[in-house]
Amino acid sequence: MFSRVLHVLLGTLCSLLAVPAAAEDSPSLPARIDSLVEATAVGPLAPLAGDADFLRRVSIDLIGTIPTAAEARAFFADSSPDKRNQLIDRLLDSPSFARHMALTFDVMLMERRPDKAVKSTEWQAWLYQSFLTNKPLDQLCRELISADGAEPAVRPASRFLIDRECEPNAVTRDAGRLLFGMDLQCAQCHDHPTVDDYLQEDYYGLYAFFHRSSLFTDTKSKMTLVAEKADGEANFKSVFTDNSADRVSPRLPHGPFAAAEPVFAKGEEYVSAPAKDVRAIPKHSRRAQLAAMLTSTPQFRRNLANRVWAHLFGRGIVHPVDAHHAANPPTHPEVLNLLADEVGRTNYDLKQILRPILQTRAYQRSCDPPRAAEIAALDPAGIKALIASLESERPSAEQRLKEHETDLAQLTQDLRKTRGEALNQQQAVIPLVAEAKTAQEELAKAQMSLAALQESVFTKEPQAVALAEAVAKAQEAAKLLGDDKTVVEATAALASRARSLKSEVEAARKSLDDLKKQLEVATVRQKAASEALAAAQQSAIGDKKLMELERKMLERHEQTQADRFSLATIDARLAQAKAILTWQQAEMSQSPAASQAWSTMIDGWTNNAQLARLRQLSCEQFALSLAQASGIAEQRAQAVREALEKTPPPELKDAAEADQSRILARLVEEQTFDKLLSTLNAFTSLYATQFAEEFQATVNQALFFENGSAVQSLIGPSGGNLAHRLVKIESPQEVADELYLSTLTRFPTEEERNDVAEHLKARAADRAVAIGEIVWALLSSNEFRFNH
Repeated sequence: MFSRVLHVLLGTLCSLLAVPAAAEDSPSLPARIDSLVEATAVGPLAPLAGDADFLRRVSIDLIGTIPTAAEARAFFADSSPDKRNQLIDRLLDSPSFARHMALTFDVMLMERRPDKAVKSTEWQAWLYQSFLTNKPLDQLCRELISADGAEPAVRPASRFLIDRECEPNAVTRDAGRLLFGMDLQCAQCHDHPTVDDYLQEDYYGLYAFFHRSSLFTDTKSKMTLVAEKADGEANFKSVFTDNSADRVSPRLPHGPFAAAEPVFAKGEEYVSAPAKDVRAIPKHSRRAQLAAMLTSTPQFRRNLANRVWAHLFGRGIVHPVDAHHAANPPTHPEVLNLLADEVGRTNYDLKQILRPILQTRAYQRSCDPPRAAEIAALDPAGIKALIASLESERPSAEQRLKEHETDLAQLTQDLRKTRGEALNQQQAVIPLVAEAKTAQEELAKAQMSLAALQESVFTKEPQAVALAEAVAKAQEAAKLLGDDKTVVEATAALASRARSLKSEVEAARKSLDDLKKQLEVATVRQKAASEALAAAQQSAIGDKKLMELERKMLERHEQTQADRFSLATIDARLAQAKAILTWQQAEMSQSPAASQAWSTMIDGWTNNAQLARLRQLSCEQFALSLAQASGIAEQRAQAVREALEKTPPPELKDAAEADQSRILARLVEEQTFDKLLSTLNAFTSLYATQFAEEFQATVNQALFFENGSAVQSLIGPSGGNLAHRLVKIESPQEVADELYLSTLTRFPTEEERNDVAEHLKARAADRAVAIGEIVWALLSSNEFRFNH
């Protein structure tokens, strides 16, 4: 509490604390996020960005492009106090949002891999439809893992597996990063050399879900599909130590183990057994099991929340986003947990996850750093008191962590031992199941044979008696008739048949006795096998016990992680407070160290969401924003809109009146995007890799932007584009306003207006060329290239 009071006093000293803290009893999620962010702030909180910066920033983040000049004018003129929230809702409901998310997830999931078995156009269309219909993120991730390529509706999703050749190690590495935020690659051959949290058994726990899967080419359709075996266990041995495991149970990274697999008798494991030209489809799929387990771990939700935050802030709460571990703590662990809970509460609805973050002061802050004079004015005594308070908290935090780490180690050891025993018992049960099945089959066979023989004896015995009586009567008749040849022969035949039937009955009775003995043996065997199986199952360690041990271990893991992050938060705040003192002292003495201390402070404030980060546009955002700024995008959208209105397709023509505007907007977006693909592809082929933190254009990129046909086609006056519109405007001031609104989403300063006017005046003879030069200059400026 004392440190919290000191923080408030420190914030009061800073004139940049222009945004009031959220009320503690506020129920809204944005207010809770801001409260948590601001509670750990050391130093100034930047004020809210102006309307121009906010409009440009949120448009680029949500629809992947800057707004038009008309949209900017409308937003600036809107005096509604809720206009920012209204804008957020409009952008989230736009089909362009689905398009931008499809492009973003395409790059994130497939990393610009070339086409293989599944076409990228089909994959991107599937992503677009997924976001257009607001498919829950957990469902999308499940489809990535479980799709085998056979079902047409989700075949594009199988690209995640198939275009990685379904190679278990490649899929394991990427699934660990993208689904759980853990880059486990360096734990494949040994425990991770630099991350204590990443063990070889963690890698192979995830690997165990994928190692039974492989590619299969259907001979008829020629399609590449995913096949999966019903058996096979993962195993590993460290290249550096003697650590090894013959059987590794499937397990989520730092999460629960998979439930015990169902035991099938030999020959009954498959829906479709593997054979030549036959794809293996098991009754129990480990990939399907993983898909069903995704939401059972908070790490999956934390990873999604962190990636959403990183998309909006240019940096994750955990950064890098695929490095969730104790040595890389989140800047705001409570915010991350709060957002992870919200991910689950909203049923993985991306729009509902984005909206409250976009509404926070943290997201809407200005990126303009504070003035040096304002930092110099902070009270050093208050900062020193904060440092002393934080340092006094460290010992107790360290002690809690130590105690919980000890408990966690013991619980982990107990669970590992118990699971090993359970696996051994499970292996022992498998032959007992086979023996019980065989004994039951033999018993059933003996029972059926006995029943059939009893039926035969039951039928033949009265036949033999009747036939014997008939023979006696026939013999008496023969005596009465004397030597009648016919009667004598008939009597002899009848007597022969009677003797034969009598022999059959006697043989059947003997066989019946033998079968009864066999039945007794089969019954004893079946009973013994059943009792052995029941005893093994009764004595086996049950899922309930394992789940309880696992629950305790995971709870302690979460608590230990929280302790580590709490300690890291103390250290981060200490470092930031010390950086302020270092800068003040260096600034007063005019030491060269002031520059480094200033950079440390700025980095700390941006990482802590006290100051907005200046972010470079992605390749796609850059290309589409150029098309928007130059007027090409709107020009083509207008042509599409007019064509659709003139000749509406059945989908639009037959729709209810209330749905027509929504359908029209979607069709315009889809067809306009198709018309912009050539421009997008021209930029993607050259700017394919994500820009580095310190971006410097290559020679090819510089030449392309200066002389490339794709860029020149955007800036030359034609067909109603920006340059063409500007040529028609006589007033230099109006030219400057339209130019800056179209490219930089703001009105120009007076100095900039004067510069435009002087340039046009000096180039009156070739005004169209001069306007094109100004357009190119703004599009190639740093201000255009960055999101701010």
